[in-house]
Amino acid sequence: MPFINPIAQHVCPYCFSKIKLADCDIVSSISGAVLEPVPTKTITKLLRLFTKLLRLIYVRSLTGSKYTKELAARRCPKCQELLPNNIEYMENFIIGMVGDTASGKSHYIAALINALEQGEALNGVKCIGFIPKGDTQVRYENEYYGPLFVDKTVITATALKGDEYKYRPLIFEMVFAATNNSDRKKYVNLVLFDAGGEDMKDPKGMAILTRYILKASGLIFLVDPMSIQGVVREPSALPQPNVVRASSSFSLLYQVIDMCRMEKGIKPGDKIKTPIVIAVSKSDLLNNVTGSIGMQPSFTSEPSYRDGFHLQDYDTTNDEVQEVLRRFNESAILKTSEAFENVSFSAFSATGMSPDQFNRFSSVKPCRCVDPLLWLLWKLNIIEAKASE
Repeated sequence: MPFINPIAQHVCPYCFSKIKLADCDIVSSISGAVLEPVPTKTITKLLRLFTKLLRLIYVRSLTGSKYTKELAARRCPKCQELLPNNIEYMENFIIGMVGDTASGKSHYIAALINALEQGEALNGVKCIGFIPKGDTQVRYENEYYGPLFVDKTVITATALKGDEYKYRPLIFEMVFAATNNSDRKKYVNLVLFDAGGEDMKDPKGMAILTRYILKASGLIFLVDPMSIQGVVREPSALPQPNVVRASSSFSLLYQVIDMCRMEKGIKPGDKIKTPIVIAVSKSDLLNNVTGSIGMQPSFTSEPSYRDGFHLQDYDTTNDEVQEVLRRFNESAILKTSEAFENVSFSAFSATGMSPDQFNRFSSVKPCRCVDPLLWLLWKLNIIEAKASE
């Protein structure tokens, strides 16, 4: 039976509270029944003292047939969500997806997870396990994969949440093989959040409902090409008049920066240490407009990840995206991004094309959806990268 440190504190991936596993009820994931309540709720004062002392040296492991048949899990005493059953030995890396309405966050998550489950990108970075936890796989298939890859239809906007704890993440256990620089396997939980774009437009709603942004290990900030005024003015970029956006992504990025400074007490002029990828979504829309400025960017074609994450290829994309933003008069984002210590630029397409008038896709061909995540995993020292030549 594996030893569990009884005094170690763990972070709930739902409400971000620091908790001790000894303070958690053990419940059935199947029926919801409480299998083992926290003893101090129901026992006498003397026995309560005894069990409190016992819990300082011992925490029960959820192994064996008794717990397996019930798919037993610990329940967070703060938000009542069921914790991943590997929480005692895994480190959570929270990746926040930031972008307002129509930036394509839900489509991106659908395409990203599909690419990761296909395996090539993860095999290349020595990831030997990518396992959905709890209800993640069912939710992914119903809310993301089914609509986009099976029905080939636009995913409806992320529903607004009334409870600050109910931004339920998708959680995947990732296992990385030993490498030349590390003779031990790495075990991490990848925690992906997708919040409603409408909430992100309002500073108050953003502060309450998107707390995950402030607790994130890394951020992926999505820029809708239709919010770039230089692109909007190019007729060849507009597949449908009703998708033209009037506002820039600059203001939302500034809100993120302002809240990060407030949360962490970062003084003006000091850098925010959370790594961030500023990624232009729907890069397929840029195929025509980049030609009008004499560019043939490589970010519109899918790279091979078979032998790893190549920094030279990523650096090329990074430079190209920054040049596109400059040429199409979106330098405000470039300037604002200087608030971060570690920042890069990327571009991807979750679908490969725009939907038709019925919000359907004739085919779905994602491109470079894995790039932003691999760069963050590299910056977080989870994976290694092939050095630029």
